Amino acid sequence: EPGFDREEPLLLLGSCNGWSPEVAAARHKLKVASRTDDATESVVWLDLPPEALTVNFQIVSSRHCWKWRLYPGLGRSGVLSFAREAAALASLAAGSNSQAAHGRNFVARGRPGERLGIAVSLSSTG
Repeated sequence: EPGFDREEPLLLLGSCNGWSPEVAAARHKLKVASRTDDATESVVWLDLPPEALTVNFQIVSSRHCWKWRLYPGLGRSGVLSFAREAAALASLAAGSNSQAAHGRNFVARGRPGERLGIAVSLSSTG
């Protein structure tokens, strides 16, 4: 079963790419922006569709897809605030536990056509 790896290659998989791993790999693959001894931060730019105010998504492994995914933790809203100090905490569902994340999505809100940066910081310390 896949475990935690802070160097895990990531995809943004959601309503913006039809929940298709193939489309996400072509359009919404996160790129490593920085590394420290404690964490790896990756970023993807998301263009909101002209007809949409929101995009629902999860962050998944490009190697394990639905078997390794980040989702809003229990009791947490998945609606994102676009300020670094207001980061959303996520839970990891991996392997046989991955179904726990089904339907528990992050939500990015903005103006139609707006470009949003989504950053993910993976840390082995939580």
